[in-house]
Amino acid sequence: MRSRKDKIINLITFTKTKNELRDSVKTPVRRETMAEKKSIGQSEHYQAAATDLRPEIKFVIWTLEYNNESVLEFEGKMYNIIRTFEPNDKETEVICSGMVNKAVT
Repeated sequence: MRSRKDKIINLITFTKTKNELRDSVKTPVRRETMAEKKSIGQSEHYQAAATDLRPEIKFVIWTLEYNNESVLEFEGKMYNIIRTFEPNDKETEVICSGMVNKAVT
């Protein structure tokens, strides 16, 4: 059952293919799922900054839905998945940092 807090996100993996010039090209593969959007906590923000990471957004998804994707799309913006955490055996928190000047087509 969906909650009012649920948002649609796309989890993205990449496959390597060859273009017409036989160059290796990374092709994104999107998979839509539902997630609960959460804020980054103050202590989490400062801990990440100590390791030069810039967490911006966090989502909670069902553990069975997450397949070690490296990129997430939310409301047209791309995010690198910088860390995951499983607070229990059913949910996974996905902590993300915004991608700058990166386009995924």
